[in-house]
Amino acid sequence: VGLYNPCRGKSAEDIEAELGFPGITFVHNSGFLGQGNTLEAGLRLCMVSLGLTDSAPLMQWLETYEAGRVERERERDAAGVAAATSSE
Repeated sequence: VGLYNPCRGKSAEDIEAELGFPGITFVHNSGFLGQGNTLEAGLRLCMVSLGLTDSAPLMQWLETYEAGRVERERERDAAGVAAATSSE
């Protein structure tokens, strides 16, 4: 399965107009590769390419993923601060 055919080889502006959402900057002419600015845009492009119309479950997963990522970063930063202060 390749990426959404109407977006292949188009400019970022044409891709956005075709898809109706921002963030995809490139889709290769053959559809094997695409590039986007955000994880959400990439996931949405995949959904469109697969013909999936209900994005609610995917967007819910993305919110959970992002919340977990932020929490992991906070924990890592806190551990780094604790390690730096204990070594002084």
